[in-house]
Amino acid sequence: MPNRRAFLLVGVVVFVLCLQTAVATAPLHQADERAHAGYAEVLYRGQLPTIDTPIPAEPDAYPRMSAILATKDEAHSAVWVANHPPLFYVLSLPLVALGDATGHPGVTYFGMRLLNGIGLALSVLLVGLISRELVPRRPAVPLLAAALALSCGAIPYRGGGIYNDGLSVVTMLFVVLVALRMVRAGVTPTRIALITAAATASVATRSTGVIAVALACLAVVGATWLHRRSRAGLVSGLVGGFVVGIVPVVAVAWFYVRNIRLYGDPTASAALFEKFGREPSGTTLGTLLDPTFHWRLFASLWIDERLLNVLVVVPVLVLAVVLAALWVEARARHRQLSGRRALRRWIGTVSAEDWAAWGVVVGYSALVVASIASFIAGGGWIHARYAMPLLPLTATLVALAVLRLGRALTPGADPAALEAKVAYVFVSIMLAVALVAHVLLQTQLTGPVHSLLGGGLFVIGDVVVLAAAVVLVRELRAQPVHSESETTSISGPGRSNASGYQS
Repeated sequence: MPNRRAFLLVGVVVFVLCLQTAVATAPLHQADERAHAGYAEVLYRGQLPTIDTPIPAEPDAYPRMSAILATKDEAHSAVWVANHPPLFYVLSLPLVALGDATGHPGVTYFGMRLLNGIGLALSVLLVGLISRELVPRRPAVPLLAAALALSCGAIPYRGGGIYNDGLSVVTMLFVVLVALRMVRAGVTPTRIALITAAATASVATRSTGVIAVALACLAVVGATWLHRRSRAGLVSGLVGGFVVGIVPVVAVAWFYVRNIRLYGDPTASAALFEKFGREPSGTTLGTLLDPTFHWRLFASLWIDERLLNVLVVVPVLVLAVVLAALWVEARARHRQLSGRRALRRWIGTVSAEDWAAWGVVVGYSALVVASIASFIAGGGWIHARYAMPLLPLTATLVALAVLRLGRALTPGADPAALEAKVAYVFVSIMLAVALVAHVLLQTQLTGPVHSLLGGGLFVIGDVVVLAAAVVLVRELRAQPVHSESETTSISGPGRSNASGYQS
């Protein structure tokens, strides 16, 4: 991958921004942090909590913690996130033990924030890697896609809190990545093992992992058939898909059966809505057909909760870029494909692997959107954390749109030089957006930065972010993108012509 160092630097910047939020935010300040931390503490004491299990509050041991918890209502004083499977909290047990051994629960809470931040930083890199599998012959796309994810202020904000979303998103996206690798390069025992482990971890973290398990099974069956179109290939794919599906069932199904026994459904949604007095707001279909639902979900990545509404200009401009690129591409396609024969010829140039890869990501994204719509219709709220699994498709389309507009605005330019210039401008702008969002966010937070340790970490973080930003921009200027071929337009995949670039 060209500009590999620049790509990795995007992940470094995201992680340090997550770390900055974790340092600058007061203990258990973000919504739901108390419940997630309480889950780990109850689990450390040898009990798997329910949504009604009280969060541990011991005035003698943790007077400050108890004072914070005393301000919460009865419903929020329980481990109400206990409807989630326990993997994230199991991984947090060493942090709980460390906080218990040192007598400083803040060590536990900061460590759990760090664990979440690592997951979301890796997720940003996975967004780029997935886009590379979607558009393998456009080397600038992974960097552009990761840069768009970098600009989403909700990622470092939520990445600096105690949530299981970092582990959930990174495992789901890893399933998508391995599924695409199977489509592109075939099914191997190593890939089956990787996708099984990732799908199991995903469903052991959040109920949305069921989508990851379904995708993993279908990917094994479909990719095997794609590369071995025979009865033996079909049988092999079905056996592989069964193995991939049965492992998560054996490992995690007991928890969802427990939820059904305790609350009446696998996710305890009805019990939680009743607990917090939420009422249904419509139907799933009605929510899916509501354009404001999709806009709020998309825009939440930049203006979620404490992120200032002034940042709404970013998703507006991003959407405008995509629409403009679609208009430009539609006009070009209309000229090229004016007859049915031309359209059939173009469709015939698209490889089965390309169609299958886009089908995987579009299908996965559709399932995620449908699950969110069902949750919202039941009485839930839109949060950026729910939109993060949709970033691979969103970011890839935006990256292609940016390149398409760049080509339209500079006709006749050398493709490799053009992609290098577009990457330099776009990544620089996204980096600037991320830093502005970071500065604006810090004005909204109160935390331990007044202490010598906290203040020192914060200053060090600022230095690291600025240094990484400078190096990233210098990398983009010094190393132009060496294009392998330009084969995919904003409207979808395609093969190159003799010159290596699509006309």
